[in-house]
Amino acid sequence: MAHHPLAHRSWISRSRGWISILLLAPVSIDAIFSPLTWPLDSWLQFTCDCAGWVLFVSGAAWRWWATLYIGGQKDRQLSQQGPYSISRNPLYFGTLLMAISVAVFVQSLAFAAMLVAVAAFYLGVTIPNEESRLRVKFGQAYTDYCARVPRFFPRFSLYQTPPSVVVESYGLQSEWRRALRWVWLPVICHLLCHLRSEPTWPHIRDSVLATVFRSAAGIVTVRCDEVLRILSECHWLEIH
Repeated sequence: MAHHPLAHRSWISRSRGWISILLLAPVSIDAIFSPLTWPLDSWLQFTCDCAGWVLFVSGAAWRWWATLYIGGQKDRQLSQQGPYSISRNPLYFGTLLMAISVAVFVQSLAFAAMLVAVAAFYLGVTIPNEESRLRVKFGQAYTDYCARVPRFFPRFSLYQTPPSVVVESYGLQSEWRRALRWVWLPVICHLLCHLRSEPTWPHIRDSVLATVFRSAAGIVTVRCDEVLRILSECHWLEIH
């Protein structure tokens, strides 16, 4: 009996979401509690806002465009038209644009750099797994598709689309439910920028970090004491 290529996924593959969150957490906290790089009423801050909105709207539009071609049909047919004629993963591409917009909105170069690194890790694990599944499902047709269309970044010269496209309402409903979550990203970023412009905000960061470190140190101390107590009760080890 043949085994599915994804039947035994690695620990990294199964835990890629949590690993990504843990990698992003430190720079996210720093970006949230650090003062703004440029004041709210400056031209540089206005430029960041404009760039952030361009990236966010472009990413959202790209996701909706891809959904029109694949929504509700992802596991039933091999989509090769529209956005899927210029990139094999247009949904991920749109999501990356929106994620980068967050880094631009919050004016954090460190967050942007870590975000790109984490995205490369996450997609580097996720996309090959999905490609293995699709290669098993669609065979030579998918192999030919991979040879013709780039994996991620669009190649617009390859664009092709039929005169009409059949759109399934289920796919649109699924994307709409996702949109109800990510549509709040710019609002949250702007609220954070206003908070970070307050002179007391960095002091709040120092207080929060100090509390976290004290709590972590207390937990480590308690655990070490428990380990030493357990070891001291062992007959083969004597602790003075």
